[in-house]
Amino acid sequence: MRAGMRQRLAQRQGEPAVDPAAEDSEDASGSGSDEDPDAPMDRRAARRAARREAAAADRAAADAKMNKRSAYEERRAKREAEREAQEAAQEEEMRRAAEERARREEEEAAKWMGQISVEEQGEDGDESGAAAESLLAAFVDFIKGRKTVPLEALALQFGLRTSEAIDRIRQLEEAGRLTGVMDERGK
Repeated sequence: MRAGMRQRLAQRQGEPAVDPAAEDSEDASGSGSDEDPDAPMDRRAARRAARREAAAADRAAADAKMNKRSAYEERRAKREAEREAQEAAQEEEMRRAAEERARREEEEAAKWMGQISVEEQGEDGDESGAAAESLLAAFVDFIKGRKTVPLEALALQFGLRTSEAIDRIRQLEEAGRLTGVMDERGK
């Protein structure tokens, strides 16, 4: 029975299996046993050493991974900083170009303003009494002569905006010079 246990123990430890018959003869001869009383302690120490080595390897792998990650982050941060610097330079260049363009446009406008002079100034809409009365009479005669007049055509004929023509017609209606001019839609 002892021989079977020794064989299994040797197989677990990775040692070559010993023939039980040879061991029995050694035991019988009294030459001593292969087992060392310190053997269980050596196995424990070996296991502890293996665990320590595995832990050290794990720490080394984690450190290598952290170093790799930090190097990647540094490269990424450097690329990001370069990209931001490039964008800032482009924005600055665009701002300078816009300022230069505005300056040139102002210079061009100043040059043209120096070449333009106002010799006479007309007065639009400032009518004297007799001229205003004759224009008003022409306005009323135009409406009466045509019987129905689109407001846009009336405004165009007298150089007015449509809203101004409507206002004049309403004033003439209130004064009693025109009657039944506008329909319910204001046309």
